[in-house]
Amino acid sequence: MPGVLIALDYNQQWPLADMSKRFGNNASIGFGVHYKTTSNWVFGIDADYLFGTKIKQDSFVVNLLTSGGSILGTNGETANVVLHERGYIIGPKIGKIFPLREENKNSGLLVQFGIGFMTHRI
Repeated sequence: MPGVLIALDYNQQWPLADMSKRFGNNASIGFGVHYKTTSNWVFGIDADYLFGTKIKQDSFVVNLLTSGGSILGTNGETANVVLHERGYIIGPKIGKIFPLREENKNSGLLVQFGIGFMTHRI
């Protein structure tokens, strides 16, 4: 049976390679809209909002630090500066549902492949 599928998701992520030098673990929350065909193919698009609080890279604030390691505000007092990672991930997906039981061919193991665009900032 064909139909439109709505997905809500939460992901916990641990960066590797170059990203792990700049950021600690982060999370994302998102949604997707997919269409399932009668032959159990699934086509759709997902979008996730990325957020994290562990920033390992400090080279961009090193010129703002005093000898005591703090940052001064415009009034000359110590400023409370909090750094966060923010971004988004968006992209299309294609997949197929492999039924595990003959009684319900619309239910089973969903295998998906997707590509996407990711951007992030501090």
